[in-house]
Amino acid sequence: MVDEYERKARIYPALLATLPISVTAVAFGVTSADWWTAVAGLVVASGFWVLIAQIGRHPGKRLQPKLWESWGGAPTTILLRHRGGNNAVRVARLHARLATITGMQFPSQEQEAADPVGADAIYEAAVDELREATRDEKQFSLVFKENCNYGFRRNTLGLRPWAIASCLIAALSPALIVIMDKPEFLNADVGLAVTLIGLDLIAAAAWWRLVNADWVKQTAFAYAERLLESTALLSE
Repeated sequence: MVDEYERKARIYPALLATLPISVTAVAFGVTSADWWTAVAGLVVASGFWVLIAQIGRHPGKRLQPKLWESWGGAPTTILLRHRGGNNAVRVARLHARLATITGMQFPSQEQEAADPVGADAIYEAAVDELREATRDEKQFSLVFKENCNYGFRRNTLGLRPWAIASCLIAALSPALIVIMDKPEFLNADVGLAVTLIGLDLIAAAAWWRLVNADWVKQTAFAYAERLLESTALLSE
């Protein structure tokens, strides 16, 4: 059974990455073939959506450590640090709330400066506990929403090379059909083929220029902020 997070954060990126090929297949009548219904039914019955969810998750999950390293750490860790220009009052308040929730002792500014790696380890451990405490999707709906948004963008970025390849394959296929000049092979239309080629090339450029680390970073920090804000409710 596919839940809401898997659908939004894992399946949607995978389907988006393969959309150009899917559109081309529909436009040229592949999906109207008699064999297509039987194949599609067999694929869905064989756990297709679970497989798609795993495909959508893996590249993004593998990319995540590199993103965090380029940002200077996990977003939640960054927001919990004394260093880095964070609001000192807000940091102190978050530390106090997390201490109440987790029972952990948080480092002072001087202690963090003396052992930044050890301080980060404390912050990461506290966030792990906080994440477990906010699993209720209804009670912490904003946290869940931002987690879905972050998961979608992270996994979409992870699939970017595959998506660009999908766009180029989808653009090449109509070109070959027109060059072959075999309308009996597929329901080929020159005007439609040219339109699809143009759209696929635009889509490839959009994936390359717009889907990037900064695009993911925006939602990563939004999720981190919503997660840390949940301490206000949990520490009451």
